[in-house]
Amino acid sequence: MGLICKQYKTNTMKIIEITREIAIAFLLPKHYSGRKPQITKAFGYYENNILVAVCTFGKPASNNLCYSVCGLEYSKNVYELNRLCRVENINIQLSQFVAKCLKLVSSENWIVVSYSDTAMNHNGYIYQACNFIYTGATKERTDPFIDGNKF
Repeated sequence: MGLICKQYKTNTMKIIEITREIAIAFLLPKHYSGRKPQITKAFGYYENNILVAVCTFGKPASNNLCYSVCGLEYSKNVYELNRLCRVENINIQLSQFVAKCLKLVSSENWIVVSYSDTAMNHNGYIYQACNFIYTGATKERTDPFIDGNKF
């Protein structure tokens, strides 16, 4: 029995659901956090059959976040877009990639939240381009990073 997965493709570009293992193998050496996210679904962006970007979704670490977003009744539907990473020096439209990934999970009936790390000079432009609703800044993080470097 073959694996049937959701996908979006054009002549040179293909976005497909990938395994957690493929996502982790791509993310760990490239993403600044150096941590494995909780992954429920992961998508790969392939350009000419080469994986150049990954977008992952998982349950948020905090149940309180899920409750505060939409109450107890719908809290089980809250998922976080928890990683978005690409190969450096590859010119791809990450907002289009995220939009396609959101379309691929739309049948899941998820309420998707995400965060941009201002300590890494991320301002959420990709999310803004995808019409995410800005709800404010969170409390400053206490992870052991200074100017994007672990200490």
